[in-house]
Amino acid sequence: MELLTTSLAGIAAGVATSFLASRFEEDWQSMTGDDSAQVVTTYQQGATQREAELLTIQRELIRYRKMEVEAGLVSTAEQGRQALQLSEQSLNLKRQEITLYQSRLQQDSRLAANQQQQLGQALQLRQQELSLLEQDLTERRGVSRQLLELMRQREESAIQRRLDGIQADWDRENWAGILSRAELQQILTRGQQRHRLLMFISPPDISDDCPRSFRNNLERDVRSKLKQFISQHYQTELGPVEFFGKSFKSSIFDTQVKQMATLLEPTPMAIIYSDITDEQLYLHLNLWGLGQPFHLTEAWNWEEEHDRLIESGMAEKKSLRQIRQAIVNLHQVGAALLADLYYLALNPTYSPRLFDMQIQGTDALAQVIRQLQTNLRQQTSLAEAQRSREAERKRREAEERERKRQAEKERQRKAKGERKRQAELERQRKAKERERKADEERKRQAELERQRKIVEQSKIQFDWITISAGSFWMGADDLDGAKPMHEVYLPEYQIARTPVTNAQWAQFLQDSDYDWEGIGRSDQFGWHGQKTAPRGREQHPVVWVTWHDALAFCDWANQAIPSAQRRGTIQLPSEAEWEKAARGMDKRIYPWGNQEPTVSLLNFNENVRDTTPVGQYPQGASYYGLLDMAGNVWEWTRSEYRDYPYKSGDGREDVTRTDVRRVLRGGAFRSNTVALRAAYRYYNLSLNLSWGLGFRLISSPF
Repeated sequence: MELLTTSLAGIAAGVATSFLASRFEEDWQSMTGDDSAQVVTTYQQGATQREAELLTIQRELIRYRKMEVEAGLVSTAEQGRQALQLSEQSLNLKRQEITLYQSRLQQDSRLAANQQQQLGQALQLRQQELSLLEQDLTERRGVSRQLLELMRQREESAIQRRLDGIQADWDRENWAGILSRAELQQILTRGQQRHRLLMFISPPDISDDCPRSFRNNLERDVRSKLKQFISQHYQTELGPVEFFGKSFKSSIFDTQVKQMATLLEPTPMAIIYSDITDEQLYLHLNLWGLGQPFHLTEAWNWEEEHDRLIESGMAEKKSLRQIRQAIVNLHQVGAALLADLYYLALNPTYSPRLFDMQIQGTDALAQVIRQLQTNLRQQTSLAEAQRSREAERKRREAEERERKRQAEKERQRKAKGERKRQAELERQRKAKERERKADEERKRQAELERQRKIVEQSKIQFDWITISAGSFWMGADDLDGAKPMHEVYLPEYQIARTPVTNAQWAQFLQDSDYDWEGIGRSDQFGWHGQKTAPRGREQHPVVWVTWHDALAFCDWANQAIPSAQRRGTIQLPSEAEWEKAARGMDKRIYPWGNQEPTVSLLNFNENVRDTTPVGQYPQGASYYGLLDMAGNVWEWTRSEYRDYPYKSGDGREDVTRTDVRRVLRGGAFRSNTVALRAAYRYYNLSLNLSWGLGFRLISSPF
């Protein structure tokens, strides 16, 4: 308080001094003409008066200031009291806030407990769901295994039927140039042992306008890298993918692809082939054997990509190498698409490899690959829809079976009353049947007598032709399976001018009571289960005989044919003996010479659509005068099918070996020109028989 008063006094003194100075200046100016003493006296009087006034002012100022300070202290106290009230109110608000926070914490705690309980229940439900999914997956896998087993059994049966009829199909369709019959039989036989997908890749058909590096390297790159890709990604328990990269010696086209599908129908099969022009790649994908066939063709303009790489500064050689790698990648993606479709058909839970493949290369190439992936997704959806339709079909079939069962019960009920009525009719029918059989027996005896007379005449019709001893040229350098042409020496022997006929075969069946399997399978040629030659076909060559049937006939003939009509032992000819009798000593192509086959020379190429009587084509006689050495029927030889050069002492003439491949010669009435060549070799298993297999005899002292 004192410090404040002193400060105020100092301020007042300063104000007073300023006030006196200003008054002095005014008085001094107003006193013009007065002397200085008077001025000083007057000024001093005024100063004393002014000092008194100043003191009065100072005291007033101090009093006012004291009042102001007191008023300020009162105001401060009031403010402090108000501030204290505000502090208490704030404290109360803080207490309420803490109370609310505690309440909220309790609610959050209860909510967290509820959420934890719900989370536990959700986790339990999820575990149950996973358990059900795992059970469903296990059941699906079981169904897939059962489906795979059924497919294997069905495939095995279908393959066996194909193997049984492959000889007939091969001759009828004149197939050649893709797979040999031996390769086809090997593939089908392996298919009986293990279910798998056959993946064939054909060499790309590359235009002459393409760069030289394409023609020199692309075929090798595609084959080797695709083989490695298949081996790495597609060997699963559902059945492996078996890669065939060298089955085709040259490019194939749509016709050969359809032929392959027919040949290997019982087995799942994929074929990839491509055409490469001077600007485009056309990739063709085909899949058979699992539901509906799948066919797809994708195109890629490799020339545009090559130009872009050159414009970017890449060297010509490097850019072409990159284009070749892109073509290889497209073949790999195509193979992945076909393999994934195959596996999806076996197991709907299978995860396709194609979806996980890393797409590399240009935008254009990536677009083609993405299109293939889209095709796979579409096919996957179609497969699921197909399975749904299959389930619906089975349901309808079950309903239909139940309806038929009820209908059958009703039919049986009605039939029970019908049987009584039929009893009398049956008695009358049996009486008529006895009368009919007696009439048929009379006719059969008459037919047997007619056959006996025909056979008696046929016994003297074994017209033997003598083949003199000496060497001849066997085989052909331009014929697969008959290479190389080589010289073979044979001693003298006799061979029948014509094949064995139905009349001669009927006599063999009657004399020996031989159990001929073909008698029940050759109704189309008129036997109808009887041991009498079909009427009107007595002089046709016998067919539907196995190699073992032909040997049995030889054993019978050695006893039935007088020794005067033969020179030594009757047997089947070796393939060397057959070929020498067919082509003679002058290397002729066909039995009659080098002239192309015509309908006046032989029965071939479906010109007659059936066998013809033996000896009907005298203009087609061989070098030694033998008939029917080409066309009409294939002829069994005693030789086992082995590679050339021909060596009679290497075991191929051992007739004690059973169920091996024996050589066939001469072609049949459905055969094409190639099979009619005298050097052409064919074969069949010794236990097989068909419409086109017959034989002729030789007589030799050796």
